[in-house]
Amino acid sequence: MTHPNRSNPARAFTLIELIATMLVLGIAAASITPLLMNLTDTARASRERYAVIDGLHHALDRAARVLRETPPGAGGGVDLARAEPNAFALPDGRSIELLDDTLWLDPGDGSTWPLARGIETFLVRYIQSDGVTETTDPATMQRVALLIERDGLPLTTVVHFRTSEAAP
Repeated sequence: MTHPNRSNPARAFTLIELIATMLVLGIAAASITPLLMNLTDTARASRERYAVIDGLHHALDRAARVLRETPPGAGGGVDLARAEPNAFALPDGRSIELLDDTLWLDPGDGSTWPLARGIETFLVRYIQSDGVTETTDPATMQRVALLIERDGLPLTTVVHFRTSEAAP
């Protein structure tokens, strides 16, 4: 009795064809691997960048919320206990301040909480009602521009004081 594969030798692969196929697949895998590694590195960098932006956004939002709660001043403007280029404080003790590379929140009870670490820049610009002129006088302040930066990623916002609205 004859073997079915031996009667038709054209149906089988030769050793040379198998080696050639393995060689082509190996070359294709070797050329695709660096591309896949680059995609992985890019995805990791993107996740890290998003985490930095998310942390900065949280800190900036918290600082803006504290500023919006600033009480009205006696002669107009607002009542800030301290207004510096990298810090501010409300009369009730709440404050936000950049010390070294950490942005700190003092909720007014004497405790301090880090809002963000690794901060390169935290800049507070106090602006008069014309929207251009900077001031350090709380009586003439109508808004505050905040800038926070980390790893070369800046975020900014402008806070309009709620106290500047006309009372009914």
